[in-house]
Amino acid sequence: MERACLVDEVAVSDSHRIFVHWTSHGTQLQAPHTPPAAAHRPALAAAAATAAAAPASSAPSHHNSQTQGVDIITFNHDRSRILEVNVYRQLTYDERRGVAAQLCPGPLEIRLATLHREPMA
Repeated sequence: MERACLVDEVAVSDSHRIFVHWTSHGTQLQAPHTPPAAAHRPALAAAAATAAAAPASSAPSHHNSQTQGVDIITFNHDRSRILEVNVYRQLTYDERRGVAAQLCPGPLEIRLATLHREPMA
């Protein structure tokens, strides 16, 4: 995968927490693969096999995806080490397409209903 990540903004909440807003661009050029380390861990291997079998991620998309997110970094009281990093991000185009396929597997049908009808004179 070819990717780039840009930091858009950094904000300080208090003396122990910062927020980093970022934007990431990437192009999936190869099919996902199972990392070699996952072979030694059965749970990771099973999760990787399930992810590789998913139709939305089984083939390269060859298009540029953009996603944005926020990292919340929490430090200890003297700010000498990081205690916690929470990452929140929006779904990529491929992930949104996969979720849409799971929620609505068939073609989307929209029906309009008559809310009010004036009698013709």
